[in-house]
Amino acid sequence: MKINIFTQTVNREKDIEATLDGYQSVIKHQMYLAEALQKDAIQNSWDARLDKKNGNDWKCTFELLTIGKKRFLTITDEGTKGLIGTQFDDQEKLNEILLSKKKNENLAYFCNSNWSEKSRDEGGNRGRGKVVFLGASKNKIIYFDSFRSSDNRYVFVELYLDIDKEIKYTIYWDIAAKEKLAEVTNSEFNTLKKYGTRILILNPEDKISEAIKRGYLLSCINHTWWEIIKKFNAKILINDGFCKKIAETPMWYKDCVTDINVEDLSEMKFSFEQIFTDNNYKVENFILRFSPKRDIPVNLKGIAIQRGGMTIERIKTEGIVKEESVSKIYGWIEMNEELAGDMKNCCEGAEHFNFFWNRKPATYLNSYIRSKIRIFARHLKLIESEYAKKDKLQKTAAFNAVKALTPLFKKLNLSGKGVGPRIKIIAGRRPNEKLRLSAANFELPNENSRVNYGQSIKGAYVIPINEYNRDFNVLVRTWIESEDGDEQIIEEREFILRRGEGEKIGIENLNINEKLKKGEYSFKATMESMEETNFEILIKENKLKVEKGTILYRINKRFYIEKDPPETGPFGFTPRPSDNRAQLVDWELDGIILTIFYNTKHPQIQPLLNIDDKELTKYLIGQGVMLLYQIKIESLLGDGLIGNNFDNIDSELLSIVKSKNIDKIFPYLLERHSEIMWDYLQLYGDKNKAKGPGRQ
Repeated sequence: MKINIFTQTVNREKDIEATLDGYQSVIKHQMYLAEALQKDAIQNSWDARLDKKNGNDWKCTFELLTIGKKRFLTITDEGTKGLIGTQFDDQEKLNEILLSKKKNENLAYFCNSNWSEKSRDEGGNRGRGKVVFLGASKNKIIYFDSFRSSDNRYVFVELYLDIDKEIKYTIYWDIAAKEKLAEVTNSEFNTLKKYGTRILILNPEDKISEAIKRGYLLSCINHTWWEIIKKFNAKILINDGFCKKIAETPMWYKDCVTDINVEDLSEMKFSFEQIFTDNNYKVENFILRFSPKRDIPVNLKGIAIQRGGMTIERIKTEGIVKEESVSKIYGWIEMNEELAGDMKNCCEGAEHFNFFWNRKPATYLNSYIRSKIRIFARHLKLIESEYAKKDKLQKTAAFNAVKALTPLFKKLNLSGKGVGPRIKIIAGRRPNEKLRLSAANFELPNENSRVNYGQSIKGAYVIPINEYNRDFNVLVRTWIESEDGDEQIIEEREFILRRGEGEKIGIENLNINEKLKKGEYSFKATMESMEETNFEILIKENKLKVEKGTILYRINKRFYIEKDPPETGPFGFTPRPSDNRAQLVDWELDGIILTIFYNTKHPQIQPLLNIDDKELTKYLIGQGVMLLYQIKIESLLGDGLIGNNFDNIDSELLSIVKSKNIDKIFPYLLERHSEIMWDYLQLYGDKNKAKGPGRQ
């Protein structure tokens, strides 16, 4: 009996979709394809460099180009060996090359997905990068040409997804290759003059073009490839069609404290240490740094796990050592060849963006990192230290103050899960600063700040505004952050902010789905200076020097996924250290969400952090009373006394508001403050400390 053996028919279009879905699942932001593309492209190029030891004369350039009606993204490298390897003319010869797994057969491997010659300790040895290039094209067509160092021959390849859902390619050599390049590019592209390879992605996806034009691709490269830029002066350039920029090592990864100009930065270094006794797993370098006063950029928080010159993953320090006081520790770790090889082959995700930490040797490395962070934290006196105690004290005081003020909050009709009118402020908390971010179009789908799965948040973006007569080099980030600190970047962009309004940074509609767990979240944005200047800006009539790394403006808007806001408002106190002498207590109001900030560096508050939570609680209550009445008075004046519910408001307050007699307001506020503090101290005083979180 004849037995028929069939070869499985594969739908390569679905393979491309599945591969891209895999990247999206680990990158988790709208620019995921751009980030995946840069990582795979530079990884392939760096691994192919001619000077393996020093990377001399290596360069990689990303360019957006338009030729007639065609748009191209080109990725060109120099100082690489090019697509060397055997010339093949039929399928039989190709199969022989692929199955042989010989070295230096780059051409055959690059033309075929899921094949690679790379050793286990090199990046990209799973062959998925080529699929990303094809997926980056709207037409699912890419071209690549190469000047080969092995034989000085020139090769051109056309690769595409055919109508039968198969990936096919045609190879042209020498004169025919140059003619095909001229045909595809209308003779606008020159042939390569230096050894290397150029990838031409036809009609790149819009998000990739946007990532290049808005500076996000450059930011991804800085955060991923900072090690080879720092050690080898690797040159990676981006040309968006208007200007060319070169990737840099982020300030936070510079060699020493003086280089990065952060006076209070502490550092500890561990070198050439064995992490497990029964093998040769070693850490070549583990650098830990602590920055107590400056905000570490979201994309650089935690410990960067380095392999092959790139950052594979960053793990949060507070996730390893369960102490909130260590959250401002960051750093990076470099592994020896044996550890890096086994981490890649046994623990690394297929997309090269994460590790599985429950597998060996990742479990060994995790334990090592944890132990060193604890050593550093003890050295800094962070764990069970005054720093940690103050943190607990502040949380307890905030809890107790909210509990005491909630009755007044409700009495003034400022709370209640969105029931009642929104508060309208005519004399806002903060005047418009000349250098700021605007999130005026941020809009939640429901009145009570709850967002359900399937709903969207509109206007999840900020608009940078500059009213000074000079330009600023800034970095603006937008992201969402859960209550336990998980962060998802929406967009990050470095640019020159000229006078007037800049472009939107963020997303028009932020879709909420099951990938986000239930709970409290914040939409956040920061504007950070990327230059050293002698210029000073005014914030609340106080001068702030614009230095590299200075946070110039912040935005924080809370919302709740599949969860109602707390009964108390939501309403809360949050510490916000500042050197600004004018900032003692500050507040922000987003719809019905009220946050009162208190300056822990102010001389009036600092001593309260060294006593116990009772004294800070009393202070927060006193300040809170004054602010709540102030907000209510402003809201009544702003509404013109129309449409308000006056049932729970005393007649004296109504009389003052209607008369608009400013002279009466301060005495009234002092009386209310005195009455509420009297009642609080009579109930609690020093005899019965109000119970905070975790108290028995």
